[in-house]
Amino acid sequence: MSRRGGGCFEYLTHYGNNPFLFCTIGAPYDGWISVVWQTGQFQVINPYYFNPVSAAQYARVCPAASGLGGMSSAASMSLQAMQQTVMSEVSQIRGKKKWSRSKKQRRIQEVMNRYTQDAVQIVSVENQVPPPSQVLPEDALERAEGRTQPPPANP
Repeated sequence: MSRRGGGCFEYLTHYGNNPFLFCTIGAPYDGWISVVWQTGQFQVINPYYFNPVSAAQYARVCPAASGLGGMSSAASMSLQAMQQTVMSEVSQIRGKKKWSRSKKQRRIQEVMNRYTQDAVQIVSVENQVPPPSQVLPEDALERAEGRTQPPPANP
């Protein structure tokens, strides 16, 4: 991390190194979403895929990113409504008694991937910037389909 003009710079491996997307959306495919980027507050939505490295980077970088600006209230409300919908869907999936744990995790990851794609569109349109060419990490589809293992948890 390097300091520039009172702020800080750290290369982000998410959203093509776009701090606005990273700080306003978080990394749903890493099992967490942004809640209040100005304070670094996030919410774990899928503990199975939770990536503490990306969450720690968010908590470190986003509060220092004072120059990000803001979103219109309409875009902010859209993201909040999407987050509520996602949380509801995740809760419903977790409540399925007859589903195996792996099926639940796969479905939750599919919901997270869909949310990420939609949120990137909203934020990109709001800021009149093209979305990054690769929104999800290369293994996001494989993870959603259960073909790879989640990142290792910190011991």
